[in-house]
Amino acid sequence: MRVIVLGAGGRLGSRALAACVHAGHDATAFVRSADRLQAAVGGELLKRVRVVEGDASDAEALAAAMEGHEACIQAAGYLGDKPEQGLQLQRLVATATQVANASLVGARRLWVLGLAGALNLPGRRIMLVDVPGFPFPQYRAHKHNLAFLQRSEFDSLDWSFACPGMMTEPAGGSGGAVVVPARVTVDELPVKLPPWAALLPPPLLLPAVAAIRPQLVGPSYEEVAAAMVQHLAPNGPLRHRRVSFAAAA
Repeated sequence: MRVIVLGAGGRLGSRALAACVHAGHDATAFVRSADRLQAAVGGELLKRVRVVEGDASDAEALAAAMEGHEACIQAAGYLGDKPEQGLQLQRLVATATQVANASLVGARRLWVLGLAGALNLPGRRIMLVDVPGFPFPQYRAHKHNLAFLQRSEFDSLDWSFACPGMMTEPAGGSGGAVVVPARVTVDELPVKLPPWAALLPPPLLLPAVAAIRPQLVGPSYEEVAAAMVQHLAPNGPLRHRRVSFAAAA
């Protein structure tokens, strides 16, 4: 499959690019800086991919780079603490989604990177970012991005919204070892709520959020990237779903 990775020089994007190559896909790296990409993935892997330099917010440049590809992994952008960074990420995701919808061929598979805040609490119909008093309001940018993906104009686009928790760096690096993909589930956080939280009304759920926070660390960037690449086939169980990730073990 021809796959383009947006933000391929970043921590997750570089791992997704490597996972595409190791899985035998024809990979294109779309990056702001080829030098940063080389520092992230190394020269040997770089020889096996097509590299396009450009700005992920430039729809025209994205369309030219994405032409003829069957799948796209959108890992560009950064969500910091400032409101303008959230707005910038929303624009990046909107541009990538619109361009993918118009330019991808065949499978028309799209992965968009979000965060665990866009998942529901287990057994509850409330998104983590919607819990009253949730301390990271900037994560609402991911809720906005999910709502954008769910627009009817993208019904025929085979998208999935990746919602990992805090991804980790493997101790000592991967060392070229075979990476076991993370375990994936849909729509809910891959954690266990304390029993006392099952029937609490939303205004009283914040202590439960604090209790599950340690469970939201991991798996590694490599494991998440491997899981995303493992699920590039069209019309799979992750189509139009929020996807959570947990260590395979």
